[in-house]
Order: sequence, then structure tokens, then C-alpha cells
Amino acid sequence: MTCVKPVPGLTSWRTEDAWTIWMPSSRLSAISGCGYAKTNLISPLRLTEIQATAILDMQLRRLAALERKKIEDEYKAVMRLITHLEDLLANPAKILTVIKDEIG
Repeated sequence: MTCVKPVPGLTSWRTEDAWTIWMPSSRLSAISGCGYAKTNLISPLRLTEIQATAILDMQLRRLAALERKKIEDEYKAVMRLITHLEDLLANPAKILTVIKDEIG
């Protein structure tokens, strides 16, 4: 799982966690104020109030950009794996080497 460090002092957090909490919270914060959204970030993710405020202050496009970066990184990793596997399929000797490495 890819982690990002968008807030100073925040060791790491998963984008999905903040996203799933932030989205419903942002709708409710218009009604009930930012307290609800802040509480929903602080409790499950064990963030400080300063960190939760910083996340809530992030613009939606920045959060989306973080998610896009994560998806692009995952895509690149999958493409490297596909290239490696295609190379193995094209070279039976390499398959035997991989098998020997895995066994021994």
C-alpha cells in the first residue's frame, strides 16, 4: 500500500482512509461545522488536531492528485511485472533459473 506524507509531522497515512472519511465529512461539515469532519479524521487515524485541520484544508484537487499519483505508481509497477513475465515466457532458460532460485 502506498503511503504519502502530505502533512508535516504526520508519519504516514493511507490516502483511501482520509478520502473515505473526508468525503462524507465534507458534506456534513457544511451543515454541522468542521468539528464533525475533524473528529472523524482524528479518531480512526489517530491524527492530532493540527494534522486533521491540515487535511481538511487541502483542496479536493490536491487529494485527487495524491490518489492519481498512487494509481500511476501502481500502474508502472504492474507494467514492470508484465514486462518481466513476458520476458520469462520468451526465454524458457530464464524460467528454469527462476525455478532453481525459488527451490534452492
